[in-house]
Amino acid sequence: MNPQEWELVSGFQQAKEASLAQDLARIRAELAHERALVQQMQLNREQELRDMSARELHAQSALAASQLRVEQLSALVHDMRSELIDLRTEKGEVVKRLDAAREEYLNMQRMNAQSRERIIELEAKQARQKSLHDEEILKIRKAMTGASSIMALTRGHDGATDPGYDAVVDTLLQVYTGNMQYADPEAPLRREDNDLLLGRIASLARDIDTLRRENSSLKEERRILQDRIMRLEGLTQKVTEQGLVAPSMKLLMAQLEEKEQAYRDKKICS
Repeated sequence: MNPQEWELVSGFQQAKEASLAQDLARIRAELAHERALVQQMQLNREQELRDMSARELHAQSALAASQLRVEQLSALVHDMRSELIDLRTEKGEVVKRLDAAREEYLNMQRMNAQSRERIIELEAKQARQKSLHDEEILKIRKAMTGASSIMALTRGHDGATDPGYDAVVDTLLQVYTGNMQYADPEAPLRREDNDLLLGRIASLARDIDTLRRENSSLKEERRILQDRIMRLEGLTQKVTEQGLVAPSMKLLMAQLEEKEQAYRDKKICS
């Protein structure tokens, strides 16, 4: 091989080596780039795995929190159902108490009406007794006028009482009772019937005293009934305004009667 060919071959070989070196450098660069890409991809994948693990952990935590919240809500729903049942039961009891209070209120209203009717009846009876009392007073006044005439007839000229007159006056009721057994009830008394007229005056006075005592008793009973009505009305107003359950009517009436009896006993002792 001549030198020219050798040079050509050598140049070709060098060019080929240079080309191979360039290819090798390029391949190495590409390999380094691929390695960098692979490393970056691995890093990215590892980051993604870490992110996925974090998200999975977060999802598990959220799931656990959700399960706990579901359990809490279930317990809350159970408590609310129990509370609702208790409220319904309490509502039924309240309705029963309201019905009982309404019945007690109606009973109190009826008792108030009965007490008012009793007061009206007592007032009418008192008015009748007062009318009778006035009539008896008028009769007594007339009888006293007649008695004055009788006494004038029984006195002597010196003004002294006729013998036996004082004894008749002392035994007016006995004489009146005894003589009326034989007197004609339909025959009017005469002016000469002195003992009967005076006995009638004493009897009327006794009846007036009895009427006064009865009138006083009626006034006291009326006052007690009025006090009872005022107490019952006060209790009714308190129940109406505050919505309280009224106490037992029997217990209330027993307390009122006990207080009234204590008041009567105290009055009798005094």
